[in-house]
Amino acid sequence: MITDKIMCPLCESGELIPHQTVEHYCYKGHHFSLADIEYSECSTCHSELVTPEQIKHNEIRVRQEHQHLDEWSSRAEIVSSNVIWRRPESFDQTPWQPAPSQLFGH
Repeated sequence: MITDKIMCPLCESGELIPHQTVEHYCYKGHHFSLADIEYSECSTCHSELVTPEQIKHNEIRVRQEHQHLDEWSSRAEIVSSNVIWRRPESFDQTPWQPAPSQLFGH
């Protein structure tokens, strides 16, 4: 978070006070929340804005979560209740199906 005192560019008399908030997002159908999204509020006019440093921090956090979700969703197999489920290779198959080894006992 910002440690230097920055004056409000709108009223030019207040100081920007850094805050964090929870923001909710949806990425490729996956909903997630980040609790460390940064913004600032003016101590005088109470305007809320995001400084360039806060924008950079927020974008990094969102990209990290997108990367995490991409890695999670790209796994070919999910282990659930001792059955391995495999994502189908083509769109003409059902959305999720047991892996062949589960069907044929291999």
